[in-house]
Amino acid sequence: MMLETVQGEIVGASEEANRLRQFVAEAARSMAPVTFTGEPGTGKKVAARLIHECSARSRGPFLMVDCSLFFDRELKRELFGYVASGSQCQKSRKGLLEFASKGTCYLSRVEELSPSIQSSLLALLRTGKFARLGDGKAIATEVRIITSSSKNLGGFVEAGLFDKALFHELMAMSLHLSPLRDRSGDVATIVESLLRRKAAESARGAHVTLTAEALQALAAYPWPGNLDELEGEILRLCGAASGLVGPEQLALEISSHWLGRRGDPEVRKVLDELDGHIREFRVLSRLDLSYGELVGIAGSKGVPISCSPRDSFGEP
Repeated sequence: MMLETVQGEIVGASEEANRLRQFVAEAARSMAPVTFTGEPGTGKKVAARLIHECSARSRGPFLMVDCSLFFDRELKRELFGYVASGSQCQKSRKGLLEFASKGTCYLSRVEELSPSIQSSLLALLRTGKFARLGDGKAIATEVRIITSSSKNLGGFVEAGLFDKALFHELMAMSLHLSPLRDRSGDVATIVESLLRRKAAESARGAHVTLTAEALQALAAYPWPGNLDELEGEILRLCGAASGLVGPEQLALEISSHWLGRRGDPEVRKVLDELDGHIREFRVLSRLDLSYGELVGIAGSKGVPISCSPRDSFGEP
């Protein structure tokens, strides 16, 4: 399931979009932890922020942490804060869970949490209290926890890598966001909303309009990067084009995918030839690198090498 927000609205008329609207409304009225799962780029962060903005906590802070960006001790200090000992020059510092009291803390890539942090987070969810590093004093906080993962958290539990009790606490309210390729019917609506937003933000006031065939090409593309990739393509078009845009002006991988789907034998032949040239270029580039390495080694040994691998393959 994908989403895009325009003035707080979830764009799309698909069953998945409607299910997301209902879930956000229910989660915004609750205090329970929320977990989103799904491929990267499917809108988990946007969904988390939307829940916060629609809840009674909307005036409080919304703080985000990517759990994969920190080593264990650094993440503990970031989340829980710390109390410096008398021999240290560092000052005591509050953690994000304390700063986010009466607001929301969003933890992405939650599967990266170490066992000790998992234990502390479980205690927080059950008691509403935690302790800073270097201090055993319990601190109360009224923070709402929302997490996300692009992995199979259940599989992590089965492998003993994620605490089972914490898993059940976090999954009190959960939703899997489907990839964009599974809701292609919403692509045109999402694209139109993105174009309107980009036009409103554009200082030069340039407007881009996609032809019906270009919209069909976008809907047919599998979007491995999901909404993030789609938004990047629209941003590129808004910066590089104006007026009416056809499928030939889309990114090469999108336009070639569309032309290939049309089943035109001549088009298929051209695409196959292009693919062959790309593979040949990669092979020759690798040969040149190997040749350069060989020349360096041979030179150090006093052995002359006078021919290039291109002498055998010929210039492309």
